[in-house]
Amino acid sequence: MNLTQLSISRPILIIVLFLVLGILGIFSYTQLRYELLPNIATPFVTVATTWPGASPTELETAITRPVEEAVSTTDGVKRITAQSLENISIVTVEFRPGTDADKALQDCQRRVNDVTTTLPPGSRTP
Repeated sequence: MNLTQLSISRPILIIVLFLVLGILGIFSYTQLRYELLPNIATPFVTVATTWPGASPTELETAITRPVEEAVSTTDGVKRITAQSLENISIVTVEFRPGTDADKALQDCQRRVNDVTTTLPPGSRTP
């Protein structure tokens, strides 16, 4: 006896099955916990340094790489993204979830401040 024949010969069984599934679905929905705007905090730090009149290649070697190397030693770093554009270097540091954002920011500031003495003259402080 296949499912189609069972449905036709015993319609009450199918109705009860659907009612049970519906009641379980409604019960599960009432137990579901959700938030409209969940608190997901992934700490990011962005270091932007300008050097008027510099090409992207000059920025890459003189500013972006030293800053990138300095912040890479910070605890909890997940990923570092760096861009060297005309006149500006942007280094974005993404930290692992659960990393203390204030501590990470202070560590990055301290490491970037250590590198500022080696930046070329004419560049602005990050």
